[in-house]
Amino acid sequence: MADDHAITADTVERMAAEMLNLTLAASEREMVAGLLTSLHKDMRAMRRMDVGTAEPATVYTPREGGG
Repeated sequence: MADDHAITADTVERMAAEMLNLTLAASEREMVAGLLTSLHKDMRAMRRMDVGTAEPATVYTPREGGG
């Protein structure tokens, strides 16, 4: 599959500046771009999964009072 949805370091730079008022080093922008691209691919794959009407199993149930 073509990687037509890759998130670029330039996009990360704009997001960091506009949303977080943050300046990232070039190496950080590249690293974050790679992480976000991987996350995006995983999310796209999950959207394509046919889970039918079954409710997914609960793997985490929060408890009152923490811990």
